[in-house]
Amino acid sequence: AYGFGGVSHHMLSSYFQDGVAMSKRWGEGSWEWMIFWLVAMVFGPLGTAFGFDLALSCAGLGVGLIRLANVFGRLVAAWELAMCIMSVDNSGTIAFFWSLFSAVVSLGVTFRNGAQAGGVWFLAAGWLSRVVAYLLV
Repeated sequence: AYGFGGVSHHMLSSYFQDGVAMSKRWGEGSWEWMIFWLVAMVFGPLGTAFGFDLALSCAGLGVGLIRLANVFGRLVAAWELAMCIMSVDNSGTIAFFWSLFSAVVSLGVTFRNGAQAGGVWFLAAGWLSRVVAYLLV
């Protein structure tokens, strides 16, 4: 999903360098960037939910919380889809906060089974890098 967002940003940069105004309406001139942005905004929250599921599962927090994370990730993806179609200027914010929240909580539950559990330091490093990246970008 992040790759599609990168393609979208690259297209916007190319438009700017070529002196072309980007469109914010589907089907008008220079609107192609919105296709890649839409894919990023839909699949980003879903991927975040799946990663959150992994952290909850490794922490042994139960199927109920895993299902709740999945439902919430799907709701965020549906919201972002609607925003991309209706008002692309308003897209991305909810997905960002969902990603930041899930990364922080995932980092917090990583050590629930102790620091000696298999792979816990790799998970912690991954979640910490996501938290830092979200806060810096």
